[in-house]
Amino acid sequence: MIERIDAIALEHAPYAVGAVGLIENRPNSRNVVPGEVFFTIDFRHPDDKVLDIMEAKLRASLEEILPPLKLNYREACIWNSPAVRFAPELIECVRAGTQKRASPRAT
Repeated sequence: MIERIDAIALEHAPYAVGAVGLIENRPNSRNVVPGEVFFTIDFRHPDDKVLDIMEAKLRASLEEILPPLKLNYREACIWNSPAVRFAPELIECVRAGTQKRASPRAT
């Protein structure tokens, strides 16, 4: 699933991000196959429509990957933050500041 999450984000590059931020195995022991795994997924993109597409691809992936392995899942949205576009003039200010700071003549 982690590979699929990464692949979904890469399909929407360069603005998309897909990450698994937290993984909990239960039981959490070296010599025991986990009976349950909890993980969080963070998809980001500046367009909410693209985020919806990414989430739909995730759900389709779950339906494709898990049944042949006789695994089931439960999904819950624990946080939703609508996409925000950073103001272009502020992006340019950050770019200019970064270039100035990277210049060998900057002090």
